[in-house]
Amino acid sequence: MPRSQRKHGVAGLTLVEVTIVMVVLVIAAALVAPSLGSTAPSQLRSAAAMLAADLDRARVASITQGHDPCVLVIDVDQGRYHLARASDPDTPIAHATDGTDHVVTFGRGRARTLAGVTFAGVDHAPDNHVAFGPFGQLAGDDDIVITLACADRAITITVDAETGDATISGL
Repeated sequence: MPRSQRKHGVAGLTLVEVTIVMVVLVIAAALVAPSLGSTAPSQLRSAAAMLAADLDRARVASITQGHDPCVLVIDVDQGRYHLARASDPDTPIAHATDGTDHVVTFGRGRARTLAGVTFAGVDHAPDNHVAFGPFGQLAGDDDIVITLACADRAITITVDAETGDATISGL
């Protein structure tokens, strides 16, 4: 068989093939690089979803155990919150999934990926307590607005006074 007709393995690449592969890799890197930048938006969305879910847990616990409603207690300075009973707001209740204290600290434990998220504001919540009544409504007359921040971004969770439902807005 003549030398020009022999089949060669894939190890021998031409300069054109190598150049094409490099161009494709550069384009792929250029498309992926911006998403590797700030994680603040995804952290804020995750933190807001976690907080809204815990607000809903507190609301449901207040409905099912109306004799001692549930409260969500926010510690703005420490970047954490916990669920407790209204009769003892300083003592966290047990988490439904693993029985440990239902405490969420941004950057630790269940919220370890949310480092950098802080409470930027808690409006209309006396002593930073979000208290629910036996029918799931807020204990007060005003909607409660909780603002979370990370880097230069913010997201808001609003708890409706009449229904106790939490909605997320922003970003």
